[in-house]
Amino acid sequence: MPKRPADSLPLPRIGGVLVRGEKGTAKSTAVRALAGLLPEIEVVDVCPYSCRPSRPDTQCDFCHKPQIALRAVRRRVRVVDLPLNATEDHVVGGMDFEAATRPASPWWAP
Repeated sequence: MPKRPADSLPLPRIGGVLVRGEKGTAKSTAVRALAGLLPEIEVVDVCPYSCRPSRPDTQCDFCHKPQIALRAVRRRVRVVDLPLNATEDHVVGGMDFEAATRPASPWWAP
């Protein structure tokens, strides 16, 4: 860890950071503490993906529903702990092969 940990905070446009090190070196504790130093972000209140209300071009299908009244709220950045063996399909979803073989059925499983 650097002497001034706040200097190593990621830029918001990066979207995340990977912290690694030997077992027992307080990696999780340091990340949770640094998350408290990050500024609050503005998100859609009921969105499960924390879409930004100012960026409709990047919003999820949930936020694009016309019957949903989007209300912006400010909240702290969330810290997500992933196991070392997490793969892309575990994190973002994967194809449902059984559903993909049926006609006119959704085949993506988030």
